Amino acid sequence: MSILLITSSPRGAASHSTRIATEFAEKLVAADPSNTLVVRDLVANPLPHIDADYASGIYVPAEARTGFINFNISSTLKSWVDHISRSGKSFSYGENGPKGLVTGKKVYIVLASGGIYSEGAAVQFDHAIPYLRGVLG
Repeated sequence: MSILLITSSPRGAASHSTRIATEFAEKLVAADPSNTLVVRDLVANPLPHIDADYASGIYVPAEARTGFINFNISSTLKSWVDHISRSGKSFSYGENGPKGLVTGKKVYIVLASGGIYSEGAAVQFDHAIPYLRGVLG
């Protein structure tokens, strides 16, 4: 199984989220040596943010296309989500709303914060975990 580790903190190795997620991914590989770890560092190798040309281009037939933190996720991670989220490719709309089309994959969300946002009054400020569960779920 391929394990995709996406890091997006501008703090790099100093980031608690990056450190914890890396340790977690490495433990998954150690538990099953047939697993492979693929790391995508969105700060070291940033994707361009979606612009008008790109947004228009996604509606062009495939054969005609050209190449191309506050309480939330980083803009670099959001950009990655924008790049992979495509109606009809990675999700579709049905009677009950959006439905994921990528199957047979596991997603682990590992995120560090300066406090506890999973319970109590602070839960309303956590926009990262619910968003990631929604788009990756």
